[in-house]
Amino acid sequence: MEARLPERYAKLADGRSSSRKLLNSVPSGSSAVKKRITITEAASECFLRLGYAETSLEEIVAESGVVKQTIYNYFSNKDDLFKAAIEHLLHATRSEFDSNWYQLPPEKFFATLAEHQLRTLAQKRTTDFLRLLVKECRRYPELQHIYAESIPMPFVNFVAGYIERKQAYSGEIDAHALAWCFRAALTGYATLLNLGALVAAPLPSPVRFIQVLSFLFAKFLELEKNRSSELETKERKFFGIEEFLVSAEAPLASKRLSILVAAVKVFSEKGYAESSMDEVALRASVSKQTVYKHFGNKNQLYISLADSLIAKLQDSTLPDQSLSMLEYIQQLAGLLSEQSEEPWLREYFRCVFGESQVFPLPSGRLLLYLMHFGHAGLGAKIKETYKLSDSESEPLILILRCIIGAFVLFSQIYVLGDNPYLNQKSLLKIIYALLESFEKVRPDYPPDTGIQLK
Repeated sequence: MEARLPERYAKLADGRSSSRKLLNSVPSGSSAVKKRITITEAASECFLRLGYAETSLEEIVAESGVVKQTIYNYFSNKDDLFKAAIEHLLHATRSEFDSNWYQLPPEKFFATLAEHQLRTLAQKRTTDFLRLLVKECRRYPELQHIYAESIPMPFVNFVAGYIERKQAYSGEIDAHALAWCFRAALTGYATLLNLGALVAAPLPSPVRFIQVLSFLFAKFLELEKNRSSELETKERKFFGIEEFLVSAEAPLASKRLSILVAAVKVFSEKGYAESSMDEVALRASVSKQTVYKHFGNKNQLYISLADSLIAKLQDSTLPDQSLSMLEYIQQLAGLLSEQSEEPWLREYFRCVFGESQVFPLPSGRLLLYLMHFGHAGLGAKIKETYKLSDSESEPLILILRCIIGAFVLFSQIYVLGDNPYLNQKSLLKIIYALLESFEKVRPDYPPDTGIQLK
């Protein structure tokens, strides 16, 4: 099966991007190059810690131990330095894949790759870098596609290549879509590991998670050719900011509602640091004094807005437990589409995730919610349907939660309109197909693959 990458992704994936050229064009061995690397590494640390707007050349001078003039000898301005820092961070985060892994049987292949990726994804620095990209993509929209080229797309292409080669794979589900879901499971689990104390319940160990994940995807490959069930999703309806906020905090005074609506737009467009109460007042058509009457300062406005929106998301009505598994997932798709495709909500989520260094609690609550999307209902439904004990169901439920939650996260962080593989319909289709496969191999579960992390 031929990969059908959109033109933009195809160009990025073939190694001709400017970022890769720049990374490979730097000579080695000279003192000038070493000095440039020292400055770039120091700038990377500052941008990771503070973001673009709040990083000054003075901060970079202090971090690097060089004088300001030395920085100007290598970089004409902060913009040039930021781009060099991004290239440096991409190079440090990029993974290499061993083509010999293609000779492994499916369960061993998925386990080996999962272990390899978790070593990078579970590092705090990886999360910090992703947050920086999200925060600054308003200023540099091309960052989303440069990141896609360097990090997820090589992984997805590598996994899809294995799937397509395996026994001349001809399943109805696209190999790239399946590879994206495998990536989503790993990303979701790594995100929960990075949340640490914010995660209410203990997580399965990395070994256990990898065992179940590799078992699930390997068995899916074996059975996919014989699968026939269809999963249909209904067309969704968009909703506005006002409608969402009224239902989240009703009854609201009209002026308070106007301020919150304006705040969503201002924070989403500019981020916290570059937003002002003056602009919120202007967008809300109220006086600045009125804004301060309802919210004492910008910090309080940001926190109140986040609390209202996240509380509304957490109150989403889950499907009825009496439904069949197919009907349950179809209804879950409706909830998922509302929270992953709404344009204004997507932009606001970007803001919250991008500001997680300054406001860890709202960001942590949002990420935790996304990773636990539909947990109570879906978990209970899986345990009931497949007659699993708590210990048996825990890693399986976590994998599906992580796939769904990471999909929502991907949808809100990246611009994915050009990606034909990662969309609500393909995601829910794969979720249901994985469960169909699981039902057929239930006697072999839980797996004991003997995987040992190095």
